Amino acid sequence: MTIESKNYPPIRRVNASQGSDAAYQILQEDGCVIVEQVICPNIIAKISDDVNRVMDKATIGAKKGEQTHIINMHNRTIHMGDLVLTSKTYRDELLNLPFAHEVLEKVFKKDSGDYWLNMGNILNMLPGAEAQRPHRDDYLYPVSQHMDPATSPDLMINITFPLNEFRHDNGGTLLLPKSHTGPNADFYANAEDLPAAEMQVGDALIFTGKCVHGGGANRSDKPRIGLALAAQPGYLTPRESNVNVPRDIVETMTPLAQRMIGWGTVRTKDTYGLNMLQDKDFHEALGLKSKTA
Repeated sequence: MTIESKNYPPIRRVNASQGSDAAYQILQEDGCVIVEQVICPNIIAKISDDVNRVMDKATIGAKKGEQTHIINMHNRTIHMGDLVLTSKTYRDELLNLPFAHEVLEKVFKKDSGDYWLNMGNILNMLPGAEAQRPHRDDYLYPVSQHMDPATSPDLMINITFPLNEFRHDNGGTLLLPKSHTGPNADFYANAEDLPAAEMQVGDALIFTGKCVHGGGANRSDKPRIGLALAAQPGYLTPRESNVNVPRDIVETMTPLAQRMIGWGTVRTKDTYGLNMLQDKDFHEALGLKSKTA
């Protein structure tokens, strides 16, 4: 499908004070929504400090074996995972953010059951970074290309938190609202024609894995840094594993946060257990302790 029209719909936004129902409604209609003031900026600042301490060890450009032509991964972009080990604030605050879980429950519970993380990832667009090719995150799972986006359940929800201001000129995420119900195809939209998700620290962009999007070009003189929290049904294998997280750290986390990182049993909508151990609930079999919320 070649996208020719430049008359793209705007990215709609709500304030977190309007509630998760308002955000979910727009997410259903447009495939994307900006939620303003959804988290305290001081929490994001703490995560940013943790990330900056280890940023120099992160991967620049595409990882070995990645199909870079699909989304245009280049050497002016830094990707960094392993956030569970990097930041206690990420573990304690972001993985338990009530507004986020209210939206995720509405998206996944009826069709799929429990959900967990696909990955938590830092995307640092350095000055001079080119725009990514517009793409769908659902394409990570080949089965998505055999499903009708207009009627099939969501396979992924991405919640992106800016660690600094997102603007059109510094690589703010570009999206094509209402593209989440369009047919599966290659996308050749001119990325720079798409509207950008312009946000302040404390805001969040929520979009489905079906929504066409991509990182914008950074024409400014400073990095644009975002934290992407991607969630998916518990019956799909996450992109990022957290088996390297020591048990003593896992046991400082809430049961919800533990499940989000794969340290817990998930239930499908029919209540079948997945990620069980010795045919028992994960926590029961391991005797895993947890922190109360």
